[in-house]
Formats: sequence, structure tokens, C-alpha cells
Amino acid sequence: MQTQGAIAQYQEKEMDRFWWYFIMLTLTVGRLTGIAFVAGPVVAIIYFGANIWTGLFLVLTPFGLWITFKFYNVKRDFIWINTHRNTYTFYPETIHVDTWEPNHPNRPLQKQIALKSIQKIYLAPYVWNTNYNYRRKSYNQTSFILYILHSGKDTTELLKVRFALNYENIAIWLNYLKEKNIPVQFTPKILYVFRMHIYTDAEIIDILNNNPPTVPVHYEGDLEQMSSDIFDEWYQAHGENDA
Repeated sequence: MQTQGAIAQYQEKEMDRFWWYFIMLTLTVGRLTGIAFVAGPVVAIIYFGANIWTGLFLVLTPFGLWITFKFYNVKRDFIWINTHRNTYTFYPETIHVDTWEPNHPNRPLQKQIALKSIQKIYLAPYVWNTNYNYRRKSYNQTSFILYILHSGKDTTELLKVRFALNYENIAIWLNYLKEKNIPVQFTPKILYVFRMHIYTDAEIIDILNNNPPTVPVHYEGDLEQMSSDIFDEWYQAHGENDA
């Protein structure tokens, strides 16, 4: 619902249905496998008696317990993330953010960022998921993330805005920032991996404040073209050694 006086507003959308069902099915099968590793040795002892062969199955029990709880926690996290989605509202002079954090699960944290408090904005790739092929070689699925450095209470604060694999809602941000004459710089440096904490917010701020090699983002309405050209522009300007 549009808020009075707002230029635009959106809520992060749910995960794509295909990927949602695929992930839920994978996690359910994994958890059932863990339960089987726990229950299997007990069933084997009941039906075949305690002997050296059924006893060997007991080594599966700790692994089964680990799998069961690991997959349960991952599934719980995905459900929580998919049902607690951030909302962004754009006003002429401020951006309002309702963001959900796991350590504040009952209500969103409300944040208001004045445009005049924005110090720097970076557009960068982030890793949404890592897949492996049959040779165990990994490849990353990436999308874009905005890092917005802005003045807070006696310090610089960071707002991270992740975008889905189809880059949905990037246009809202880029059009808004362009209209407000706020520059956006692009860096290919990966500082964020979904569901992993490779850097703290303070570390990301330090890295970005050290002025990594960048190129300006020029958005003219074609996201697919921009997402392809921006990497080429950066490598032409800086080369692979600065990546």
C-alpha cells in the first residue's frame, strides 16, 4: 500500500516458487535421511539382535543427529527469511526502511535515512547460492546488492539492500537515486554471501571507505544491458589485478 507523500514503495518479494519448493524438498529429504541414520541402527538391533554388524551401524547415529539438526535449522532460517521481508519507502528527502533481523523476530526495526546523510553508495555482486556439479566443481549464483554508507549517531552506518536473482526492484533504487543526483559506484568485490557472514558491517564500511577501484553506474532503463556492461567497463578501467 502506497504511503501518503511517498514517491515509491515496495516490499521484498518471496523467493521464486521453483527455488522455494526445490530448497524445501532438498532440506526435507536431508532431514529424513538424518532421522533414518539415527533410527536405522536401533531398528537393526531390534530385528537382528546386537552383534558386530548391527553395532557398526551405530557409528551413523552422531552423523544422523548432526544432519537432522543442521537441516532443521537451515529450513527454519529459510522459512523465517521468506516470511519476514523488508519494506522500503521512498520520500522526497528520506528513505524509510522496515527491516527484519533474527535477533528482533517480533517486529521490524524502523530506520529513516535522510538523503543528505548519505556518504557513498556502491553497487556490487553478492553470492546468493553456491552450486556444485557432478565433478564437485562449484559455481556461484550471484545478484546485486547496494551498500549505502550514511551518517548515523556519531559514526558511519551501513544499509545493505539485496536484490533477487532477476534483479527485481533495482530499477526503483537507481531511478530514485538518479533523480536525486546521488552517484552510485560499482565494484566487483564480493563482500556478502547469503546466509554467511564473511564480513561484519564495520569491516565492510572500512573496506569501502578505503576507496576500492570503481566505475560509475549509468542506468538508462535496461537492467540486463547494464548488468552486462558494468563488469566490462570495470575490467577495461582497472584490469583483473584490482578485482
